[in-house]
Amino acid sequence: MSFQLTCGHCGVRSISRVVAHSKITYSGTDFRIDSLAKCDNCHRSSFVSFHVNTGYIYEFSDFEKQDVIIRVEDLRHAELFPVKESNIPDFLPNVLKDVVEDAEFNYHSNRWKTATQLYLQALEFACILIESDFDEISAQQASAQKTDITKRINSIFEGGSISASLKEWAHQIRVIGQYHKHRYVEADEDDCKDVRDFLDSFLRYSFTIPGQISARRERIRSAKTA
Repeated sequence: MSFQLTCGHCGVRSISRVVAHSKITYSGTDFRIDSLAKCDNCHRSSFVSFHVNTGYIYEFSDFEKQDVIIRVEDLRHAELFPVKESNIPDFLPNVLKDVVEDAEFNYHSNRWKTATQLYLQALEFACILIESDFDEISAQQASAQKTDITKRINSIFEGGSISASLKEWAHQIRVIGQYHKHRYVEADEDDCKDVRDFLDSFLRYSFTIPGQISARRERIRSAKTA
């Protein structure tokens, strides 16, 4: 049996394989499983505990078989320790969030080149989304046209979508300047951290803060009409 979870040690979402477990029985079809599962990425163990009863036993009747992989989110009354909070900004479109999650997976696995490449792809698509008024379909169509990221950043700055400080920060990051030439960059750990830090601020400025403002406005509007 294995779990698909975000490891609380390394922060990577991958497979954690059960190395030990115990069963607390409340009745014949009502019990709780406590287990230790070792992360495939960092090889450290997490504690996973969940409840099983007649309403859920069909999902876990073969939990002792090693070829079973269960998403920890699907477990009933699950407890997981340790838990690592996600650092991915809120209010990202799904397609953008998926790329950032892939980049984070590679970052925490010390795959600097791959992570950098994915961070740059996320930054490029974020710029295209802003240029497309956050229309995902239009942005995906526009992404076929390859344009220097620095030019895209200059364009959205001129349109008033980002601050001058963000624009200047982007121009100081070496890999952003290289990316438009070959869509592939050579990057070390420092390069990866540079673009990761910038992307985090860029996404929070462009997506998270506007999303929070919009959500607050909606809460206020709903409260007035209640």
